[in-house]
Amino acid sequence: MPGARHLTVVLLTAIWIVSACASVAPAAQTTPPVPLATGSGASPTAEPPSDPPAPVTAAPTVHLPTVEPSRAPVPTATTQPTAPEPTELEAQPNLVFLEFVVEEDPVLVGNLATLTATAVNIGSADAGPFIVEIVLTTVGQADLVLESKAVEGLAVGDSTVLTTSINPNEAAEMRLVARVDVIDQVSEEDESDNQKVLEITVKSLGNINVPADGFTVTAHPDSPGTYLFYFTLVNTGPSTLVAPISV
Repeated sequence: MPGARHLTVVLLTAIWIVSACASVAPAAQTTPPVPLATGSGASPTAEPPSDPPAPVTAAPTVHLPTVEPSRAPVPTATTQPTAPEPTELEAQPNLVFLEFVVEEDPVLVGNLATLTATAVNIGSADAGPFIVEIVLTTVGQADLVLESKAVEGLAVGDSTVLTTSINPNEAAEMRLVARVDVIDQVSEEDESDNQKVLEITVKSLGNINVPADGFTVTAHPDSPGTYLFYFTLVNTGPSTLVAPISV
C-alpha cells in the first residue's frame, strides 16, 4: 500500500533524526518517544519532561587580596659612635687654712691672747683677690668680726697670715672661726673647706693675798679712842679678777 509505505519512511526518517540529535546533544533527562501504530497517519512528537532540570548557575568568582610574603629587614651599615676623648680638668685654686691657733695657753681673764690664722693655696692655679677674716661666734648673737684683711691674690703653694688679739673679761668658752674667700670671689676646686674653727677656754686664775704690810691699825688723830684699820689685798695670780669679792 503506497500510503503505509510512505508513513513508514517518514517514521524511520524521524527516528534517525532524533537518534542523530541524541548522539550530538549532551545527555539530558528526556521522555522516550511514544511509538505510533502503523497506518495511524499521525506525526511522532516528543513531549517535554514534566519537571525541567534547574538551570545550572556558575559559582561567583571571589577575588582574594594578594599577600606579599614578609621579608626580614636587611641590616644597613651604621657608623659606631666614638667615645669622646677625655679632656683635662680646668686648673683651679683651692684656699684652705694651714693652721688656726692661739699663742697663749691657758687663755686668762684680763690677759691678751694672740690668734693666728694661716691660709694657703693648695690648688692647681693661682687665686685672685679674696678676703680672710676671724670672727667670734656666740649662740643667739650675730658673729663679731675681730679682724679682716683683703688679699690681692695668692699663687699656688703660697700662704697669707692674719693675726688678731683678744682680751677676755670673764671666764668662758669661746668659739672662734677663721674664714677665707668670705664673699666667694674665687672659683675653687672645693668650696667646702674654706673655714677652720678654734675653741678655747678662758680661765680666771687670780691669787688674792695680803702682803706683810697690808694690815695696819692706827689711832684716829681727831677722835681719841678711835682707831683706823688699813687692809690691803694683792692679786698675785696670772689672771685679772673681774668678779666682785667680799672682805
